[in-house]
Amino acid sequence: MEKWKKSNLPKSDAQQPSDGSNPTCNLRLSQAEYTVGGTKIDQKSYFRNDVFSGCDWIPTEKGEKTEIKVDLQIDGESKGNYQLKVTHELHRESNQDNVTTILHWENAIPALTDQDITGKDLTLSSEEDGTFVISID
Repeated sequence: MEKWKKSNLPKSDAQQPSDGSNPTCNLRLSQAEYTVGGTKIDQKSYFRNDVFSGCDWIPTEKGEKTEIKVDLQIDGESKGNYQLKVTHELHRESNQDNVTTILHWENAIPALTDQDITGKDLTLSSEEDGTFVISID
């Protein structure tokens, strides 16, 4: 079941930094004009309380973290299964409607940077068994 979609990935989300910069190695889970039932999601709570609500969250110094199982697919080809960290930290919002939840690519970075995915669309879906699928097309 589709949970979120981000169209036209910018270079930073595609882990293709400008010259002299390093990849961020994370995906900021933003509003991205995504709607549920015709209403825009509130990125400050949607990912923590809806998408990943069934995950085992562990308190951290600044917020919470969990790990999710992800099948990463690029252009219809599976690039492998990964255990990825997700962090949720309310201080990131800073009263500016900023992103509070981040997916950390960690060991999936080589699969993401094997080709340039800039401009492609990313879809995050959940499976009945609790795993997630990230497809980039």
